[in-house]
Amino acid sequence: LDREEVWNLLTEHKKWQSLMGCSIQSKPGEVPKVEAKAADGLIMGHAYSLLDLGEMKLPDGKTVVKLIKCRNPWGKGEWAGKWGDRSDIYQEHKDLIKETFTHKDAAGNQIDHEDINDDFNAGPFFMEFEDWFHNYTNVFIAVNFPDKCTGQRVSGKWSGEEGGNRDMGTWVSKPQLRITVKPHNSS
Repeated sequence: LDREEVWNLLTEHKKWQSLMGCSIQSKPGEVPKVEAKAADGLIMGHAYSLLDLGEMKLPDGKTVVKLIKCRNPWGKGEWAGKWGDRSDIYQEHKDLIKETFTHKDAAGNQIDHEDINDDFNAGPFFMEFEDWFHNYTNVFIAVNFPDKCTGQRVSGKWSGEEGGNRDMGTWVSKPQLRITVKPHNSS
């Protein structure tokens, strides 16, 4: 998918209130790098929550910036590049970011964007979409299908000690499905 297709896909799943995440994998042919340093504070082989995304118009009235809000569940090891917590551009536009990323949830409750700069390395951080697209290799989406969607649902169950990571003996016994989704063309 190209940049615009990925942005549209993420935007659609945000509207559906799907849970999303992303990660950075090693380059093909390299020895897998798990929890290794990547660019500007990011970590390879590590799962990040994709919390939000949005577009905001800068005060010049012309420039529109696409931002992705991610979170490192560890609470440490986050983006230190453009729009990162300590960047000048983040500091300059903190109020605009707060305005852009404060919204109401499905129940009508206001969700305020917290000031993530007060505790650098607390987990949540912003990246410009271009930087996110350049650095991350995988997107994970737990689709929350809207009512208009039809199809087939498959269920599974995790119990006991299943899951964990690849080094655990129970990794192979967790429920796993591989699916291929093809667009439905209706006339």
